[in-house]
Amino acid sequence: MSETTPTRSVSLGVALFSTEVPSVAESFCTKTLPKPRHRDGLVLMAVMVFLAAIAIVGGVILKVALAEREQARNQEVRLQAEWLVESAVERAAARLREHTEYAGEVWTVPAGKLARGCDCVANIIVDPIEGQPRLRRVRVRVDLSRDSVRVARQSKDVTVEVNPQSLETEP
Repeated sequence: MSETTPTRSVSLGVALFSTEVPSVAESFCTKTLPKPRHRDGLVLMAVMVFLAAIAIVGGVILKVALAEREQARNQEVRLQAEWLVESAVERAAARLREHTEYAGEVWTVPAGKLARGCDCVANIIVDPIEGQPRLRRVRVRVDLSRDSVRVARQSKDVTVEVNPQSLETEP
């Protein structure tokens, strides 16, 4: 018995009439598999998850930036209050050099003169120190407010020497 190999003819990926069943390898080569539809949905879902993650990260970055900006503004107002306390102490010392009986004042600075539209009220209180005629206790409290809401407060308590010449000329 002679063995004969069955012949198969294949043209452009399509099996021609043949008496035998094509092999598995030929079957894969000759047929195009339909594109699975569920992959379209997976790609769309992946894109949506990616965009949601981007939006969340962007929102967090924006929130942090806004918080840092607010913190910088608050620091600016606190620093301004510190400078106003120093100015009020210098103001009291200058007044004491002119008049040893200076007892203090309420010093106001309108909002147009300060940054961030804050109003300033500086309470300056000057008290004599018992047994020390050349020294005065100066207490200063500065309140910065915006729209009647206090945004910063600074205080300072110092001892200031009055002008010795003005003490000699007073009766």
